[in-house]
Amino acid sequence: MDKLVVEWGAETERNVQPMKKLIALFIFFIALGLGGCGSEDAPAEAPPELAVPPTVIHALPAQGVPQPQPTPEPIRPTGTPIRGFLPHDREEVTVELWHIFAGAQQEALATLIEAFHASQPYVHIRPLRFENYDRLSHQIALGDRAGRLPHLAQASVFNVTRYQAEQVILPFDPFMNDPAVGIPLGEMSSIFDPLRAASQFGGQWFALPFAKSVRVLYYNRELLHAHGLTPPATWEEAAQAARALTFIDEYHALFGLGFENELDAEWISMVRQRGGLYLDEVNGRAHFTTPEALEAMEFIMDTLTAPYARVAGAAETLAEIFARGGVAMFMGSSSYLPHVTEAVAGAFDWGSAPMPGTGPIRATEMTGYSLVMFENMGHSINERVGAWEFLRFVLETENAARWAMSSGFLPMSQAAATYRSFTDFLIVNHRARAAVGSIPQGFFPTRMAAGPHIRAILQEEMADIRDGWVYIEEGLARAELRVNELLAGN
Repeated sequence: MDKLVVEWGAETERNVQPMKKLIALFIFFIALGLGGCGSEDAPAEAPPELAVPPTVIHALPAQGVPQPQPTPEPIRPTGTPIRGFLPHDREEVTVELWHIFAGAQQEALATLIEAFHASQPYVHIRPLRFENYDRLSHQIALGDRAGRLPHLAQASVFNVTRYQAEQVILPFDPFMNDPAVGIPLGEMSSIFDPLRAASQFGGQWFALPFAKSVRVLYYNRELLHAHGLTPPATWEEAAQAARALTFIDEYHALFGLGFENELDAEWISMVRQRGGLYLDEVNGRAHFTTPEALEAMEFIMDTLTAPYARVAGAAETLAEIFARGGVAMFMGSSSYLPHVTEAVAGAFDWGSAPMPGTGPIRATEMTGYSLVMFENMGHSINERVGAWEFLRFVLETENAARWAMSSGFLPMSQAAATYRSFTDFLIVNHRARAAVGSIPQGFFPTRMAAGPHIRAILQEEMADIRDGWVYIEEGLARAELRVNELLAGN
């Protein structure tokens, strides 16, 4: 299996080495959070009444590789200096970073930190890894009560909302606008709209979208080709292809389409694609029984009962089922790509495409983590500035592009997605294109602090629908009632 290394250096945009020099390190893009090949499907706009302002990757051609854009001369900020910070009187500080990265992503973080250390003499980043996100967030809750919080930490979109409401995280804006340590004007505006919408509150920045992924469609290229099919662009095409690809006899079962057990991710995307509203965050109300919601669930259940689709079940992952020929196509996070690569192990040709849409409309769920900076009385101004300087380093175009290549997460910004080394990377790593092309259509279903509880309720009721214990209307009505009671504080 081909391997790839991303060199982290002082390379400039006009002196970029060819991709041939990026060789042999991670097991083909291990932990890659980017999808692959279905880039022939040009992304369409999300419903205007629901969408954040549209973002377009400039000059995105049919094959899905963003064209490199010239790097403008940076314009330094001229805002109010940070109170108490004296640039000429720096002292060495240690900044704690709590995270849950493992494997190749942890190695990519270590490389990023090493590059940051080499770029300046004052700030030392001390990473502390937790086994999973539940443990990390629990430790933050304990640290908040004890007055012992890290300077930086990973945070889910839900926790960013809670931390901001509780005023335990700092806005980036005073640091962004400082003449000495601020970020060039326009750098933050290059962040993709869906990621920006999940990172700001009241026009201020409270999170950096550091580790995000998007859902894509994985497909067996050989099976589709044998049936004269191409990756489906719409759900109707997906159902037709799944019907044609399904083959079941006493010895083997090949289903055309695979869903994850929970069903909610694709359901939410279909509701949005149909112009429906999943949650009214302004009024705190769930809308799970609208015509759009019922139609989306009926579509999923029709494919499962036909049957030309299946769910993963308890014994295997969809990647494993896909690899052994149990499904021809399945939906999953772009972060699944390394697992698919490992499971298939070259047994057949495969790719990935943007998620199907409803008619011309595309919308696909985003997930992942951001970096936040905590407010703590024990943190000196130099420590806070040091934490910000690491965030600024991560966001700089060259570093953001290299982080996306080495970690496998989505590029944070238009500038990173069109940086020369990243566009070269996409040419070589064709399976990374679909996710990048899907960014403008990405969305976060909610950033309400109650988000995890809402999804848990929805998944419980959808499991009963899936298993035939309740009708669609009853199950979604129960989910809606339970969520509305939760949001009302009952």
